[in-house]
Amino acid sequence: MFEGPGGPQIHDFNPGITPYGMFWTVPVPDETTWVQFGYPEAMMHIVDMPLLDQGDLVNALMGGPSVPATASFKAHWFAPSEKMLVRDDANGYQMEYVETDMRTAWHASSSEVSFVSDPMETSRNHYSLLARERNGRFLP
Repeated sequence: MFEGPGGPQIHDFNPGITPYGMFWTVPVPDETTWVQFGYPEAMMHIVDMPLLDQGDLVNALMGGPSVPATASFKAHWFAPSEKMLVRDDANGYQMEYVETDMRTAWHASSSEVSFVSDPMETSRNHYSLLARERNGRFLP
């Protein structure tokens, strides 16, 4: 979150950085996600995901002080259009994807601040993909 357009970053809600340097990425429990790739359509509903508010990206990357925080969100991918397949047998990689519409709603909070999006029905999306990637021994 930023203090006005072009202003300094004042909140950085993130799940932390793993010992291997991975950031902004966490596994989610299977029961929070529903995907029907044949149609395709997908939903994800996360409640109170534990996060840290580290103030800004530099502080987060340096492992600086943080405040415990949580975020909850719902996301719905629907109305598929163009389907594509990318396959690279030499490198053992394949990705199927389809362009979709998507709507989302979320809220995040800490002991210091709370943010809430507009309702899911009013959200607008410029571009989204629903994808299934396979590699290595999982490649058919």
